[in-house]
Amino acid sequence: MKSLIASAIVFTFIVSGLLAQDISGTWQGTLDTGVAKVRLALRIHNTSNGLSGTLLNIDQTPDWGAGTPLESISISDRTLRIKISPDITFQGTLNADMKSVDGSWIQGRTVPLKFEHAKPETEWQDTSSHNTRFVTVNGNVQLEVLDWGGAGRPVVLLAGLGNTAHIFDALAPKLSGAFHVYGITRRGFGASGSPASGYGADRLGDDVLEVIDTLRLSKPILVGHSIAGQELSSIGSRHPDRVAGLVYLDAAYSYAYYDAAVGDGDTPVPADVATMSPIDRAILEGRQKYSRIQCPVLAIYALAEGNRAAGEAQANAFEKGVPSARVIRLPMARHFFFLTNETLALNQINSFIARIP
Repeated sequence: MKSLIASAIVFTFIVSGLLAQDISGTWQGTLDTGVAKVRLALRIHNTSNGLSGTLLNIDQTPDWGAGTPLESISISDRTLRIKISPDITFQGTLNADMKSVDGSWIQGRTVPLKFEHAKPETEWQDTSSHNTRFVTVNGNVQLEVLDWGGAGRPVVLLAGLGNTAHIFDALAPKLSGAFHVYGITRRGFGASGSPASGYGADRLGDDVLEVIDTLRLSKPILVGHSIAGQELSSIGSRHPDRVAGLVYLDAAYSYAYYDAAVGDGDTPVPADVATMSPIDRAILEGRQKYSRIQCPVLAIYALAEGNRAAGEAQANAFEKGVPSARVIRLPMARHFFFLTNETLALNQINSFIARIP
């Protein structure tokens, strides 16, 4: 599936209780690759099972809430070892004051890297112009909701698998000139709650509806990327009266619209499923076969990646099966085209919404 973007992976430190307290927080370091300087942030938290955290690549992704999956991490005698992937590791020594780690990033070659324990005033910040709040859904699950402000009809942005609403940090402010723009981080990702259950497509769609109710939004436009297409289709099939329109950003694949003649061409092979996080797997296992979407729709297919023939077949099926849809095929565009070709994405979204009464 195109949307398989790795989600943040929780990892455990083997440490004493005192040391665990000392190294919790945010650790920051700048990796000098010789070509560019890349900021890395290690966020460590206390949990009931010990310490957990995520590694964020600040400069190579706009999504502050999505972490790099780590295979393992351990600490012994102040030596910190992190295995990020089979080919990437970090090893360093905690200084006596427990405020920095001097070590090496090993990725084909060895590059010096120092992590420092950040203070609130020195921690790198998300500079996108949004306010953040948390909305409780499903009784006790808190979802991160970003509000970029703006006047006009409400637009709600939904991210793909593994990403958070922060993936729209660059795009959203450019929409806020004409609309009031919000973003929702789905359960299980980023700062939102991660319950043990509730990852079926309709439950995730209900989460979006509960946020809409809490914010008192009247018939918003929902804009979803990748796997968010299933939340769009869940709402567009069951509660089309609740929204004014749906925009699928390379998101209208079989999890959003099912045609038996096309099938599940974008379903991961078993080996891919085995390597997923439990939450990613639960979302895929909770897919539905939607076939009756009943509101105005814009579906954009980015066909430069993956099986173009399968993408074309799905686009044709969607266009035929959803008469209300305007289907656009972008043969040279990639899955994250709203980041790499922002102007195109903005023009298509604005044009579509302008046609909705």
